[in-house]
Amino acid sequence: MPATDPDLTSSPDHSTARRPGPPPGSPVTRPDSPDQIAGDPAGPGGETGSAGETGSAADAASPLLTSAGSLLFQADDAVPELHDLLTEQLPEVWTRLTQTGIGLDLVAQVTGELAAEIVGLVQIDIVGAALRAWAGSQSARTAARASAGPPPSTQTLVLGPHTLTSVLERSIEILVGDIQVASIPISLELSVDASHASVTAQAGRLVRLRPGPAEIALTLSVASRVVRTARGALPLPASIPLGRWAPLDENPLPDRGSDTAPPEPAGAPGRLPRQRV
Repeated sequence: MPATDPDLTSSPDHSTARRPGPPPGSPVTRPDSPDQIAGDPAGPGGETGSAGETGSAADAASPLLTSAGSLLFQADDAVPELHDLLTEQLPEVWTRLTQTGIGLDLVAQVTGELAAEIVGLVQIDIVGAALRAWAGSQSARTAARASAGPPPSTQTLVLGPHTLTSVLERSIEILVGDIQVASIPISLELSVDASHASVTAQAGRLVRLRPGPAEIALTLSVASRVVRTARGALPLPASIPLGRWAPLDENPLPDRGSDTAPPEPAGAPGRLPRQRV
């Protein structure tokens, strides 16, 4: 595996989204501190290339490997499989629930709902996440700023073997009435190992990525316990236009530790409903 380039490590964005929950009488899961790694690589325009350009990453990607969930789980068995894993991995949570007087049937229901929410959380576009990690790297940002001039210029950054990483984190609280029974941290780490790549910047904009062969590794952890890992080839075309990406000074990607992030896209995965016992 290639060594990790410290300049090619992207940190998660920080945004919070919640939606109204179901009526009283059902278990509660409450999210805290969601971090988003997936994003539209095209920026606000929602496009991956300028007019007339073709060959977007989404079109070229294999439909069997477009999301983290499709790599981690079999589609038809994802929720039941994760339900069984959570039952095995989190016995102390289910014990605390039964100690509050909740029946085993309701505990099993809570486990299933938690599994379903986590499966929804990992339905992340891995191609978009990889592009965001490349474009958000410090090296790419430096090249884009340098190309802004004056005078404006075109610069191509050539990268040897490198690794990019992003992490999505959420914390789900389970409540019985107003009493918190458990706070369960969830983490999905995405790591891309690339043999080489080049990023072209023009007049302050990232305009094209030419990635070499790459593999993606995923690690899903629940309550600080690894419950599933997966690895596979990352389906990317040889050349990806990024012509609609906004200049960095207009829509900067957050640096590691930044408190500023673009808004979470509509329909983004991992928005957990509030449910109450």
